[in-house]
Amino acid sequence: MLVLSLTSPNFSWPTAHIMIDARLLELIRCPVDGQALTQANAATVLAINESIERRELRDASDGLVEEPIDGALVTLDRARAHAVRGGIPTLIPGESLLLPESIQTLLVFEKGSDPLRQGRKDR
Repeated sequence: MLVLSLTSPNFSWPTAHIMIDARLLELIRCPVDGQALTQANAATVLAINESIERRELRDASDGLVEEPIDGALVTLDRARAHAVRGGIPTLIPGESLLLPESIQTLLVFEKGSDPLRQGRKDR
């Protein structure tokens, strides 16, 4: 039987899918370039967390991202994400996640929330 403690290097919190209120999503924008944000689905969050675990993901300040995320708010161009941890979006420009092309091509938004497919224009 394998037992993991909270301090074990093999321990990871289960990824809980966090929902951000739609009214809040209408109000907030990317602090870097003003683009509208939309919520990534669980599969995308998993891909981001796998990239973090492999120590491949960097933030806008070129720092290595080491803490897994619970959710993500993604820009319309899909190049940048803002981590959601504990239900709280991190909208600090230097902490935005620069998404590699491998994740951008896999990026899937919550059903009905992909503004590119809905024709919603960035405000």
